[in-house]
Amino acid sequence: MASGPDMVAAATDGRTTIRATLPGGVWVDDALIRHVDLRAIGDADEMQLLEEDVAPPASRATELLERCLVGDDVSARSLTVGDREAVLLQLRRASIGDGVDCILRCTDDSCGEYLELHISTEDILVAPYPVVQQTYSAVFDLDGRCHVIEYRLACGTDLIAAAKTAVADPHRGAAEILRRCVTTVSVDDRAIDVDDLDPRAVARISEDMAAQDPQAEIQLEATCPACGQHFSVLFDTASYLLAELEARARRLLSEVHLLALHYHWSEKDILAMPAKRRERYLDLIAAELAGVL
Repeated sequence: MASGPDMVAAATDGRTTIRATLPGGVWVDDALIRHVDLRAIGDADEMQLLEEDVAPPASRATELLERCLVGDDVSARSLTVGDREAVLLQLRRASIGDGVDCILRCTDDSCGEYLELHISTEDILVAPYPVVQQTYSAVFDLDGRCHVIEYRLACGTDLIAAAKTAVADPHRGAAEILRRCVTTVSVDDRAIDVDDLDPRAVARISEDMAAQDPQAEIQLEATCPACGQHFSVLFDTASYLLAELEARARRLLSEVHLLALHYHWSEKDILAMPAKRRERYLDLIAAELAGVL
């Protein structure tokens, strides 16, 4: 788990910023960066998501991170998958709150019970990795043949490319990530193309990559109260956060509509207003419509 002091609040040009821990880190000029600074998500960011609702989640999450990252040292596209998950979780904690409410469905086909699970971001944040490399090696025997694979961890650019590939062929998305991240493949000292690997070898590489970037796949553990089945499900931080922000943006859009209709203010002026003051005006409108004022 990431410790609380790693996320330090500060004030920059009147905006709240946080320092988020990267479990893996980004290599910049052979130096490993383990923290990034972010500003909290604002009303304008939420409204922007409504304009991007046709884009894949990976692209939308990247755009959100790019808007919230402070400084030019690290880009959202260069963050590994695990670092993206960690940064999105810490960004959500600073912007919305620490508690996460999930609705899970029992994986037992004969049951299918829905259950609520409340977790904290601290529960699913992984501690900084003790060993971080720019490239990794997977060495294993398969059918008596020695496989040596060199690879790097997948990053935001790879996710976006895989998402585009998956639009045309949903089964090729994962293969696209492997093709982009694997740098060399040799079987019994003979170089081969990654596309020619045995599916079992592909599975071994995927397992090795996951082991080097454990924050990349967040598994939620639960026990069904109806049938007692213990199961785990994958938690996709980007999809969860985007859904939350879209719901908030729709509510905000309704508020802007009501305030503009009543006071004739511009959208820009309404969004620039502190949320608490906007809420007071909405209360006044509600009271007036109810005949209290």
